[in-house]
Amino acid sequence: MTTVTVPDLWPRNLSDSATEPSPVAILRQQGYKLGEHTDEVVFGEIVSEFIRPDHYNHEFFLVSPPFKVRHRLFNVHHKVGNYPCDIKLYFNDKVLDQKTDLQDSSQFMHALQELLANELVVSLVQSLNSQFQEID
Repeated sequence: MTTVTVPDLWPRNLSDSATEPSPVAILRQQGYKLGEHTDEVVFGEIVSEFIRPDHYNHEFFLVSPPFKVRHRLFNVHHKVGNYPCDIKLYFNDKVLDQKTDLQDSSQFMHALQELLANELVVSLVQSLNSQFQEID
């Protein structure tokens, strides 16, 4: 039996890094940071999907394993090129706030920071975190 060597057929530029962080990379980092702030009582989980051949949708869920809670907090929509993008804040499937046509990672992070500071978001995280603290 002869062994056939198949060469690597992928283009060499696949690992070229982007000049700025993508929306989903920023979301993942913030989900992780939330877990650090709450000792993993509450953290962010991101679910991504193609919604058309050239568009992504990323949903950010607040997750609290001790309470079996998984709540969609917001979603981000963008073309394959990452920017511009749109972000919508939800509560019970109702849009509470949205930021559209964010042109780069700086605008995206500023908008995301505003949404994360929303009174309802802060109250929800504080409520889940304090309930866990009460049962220790």
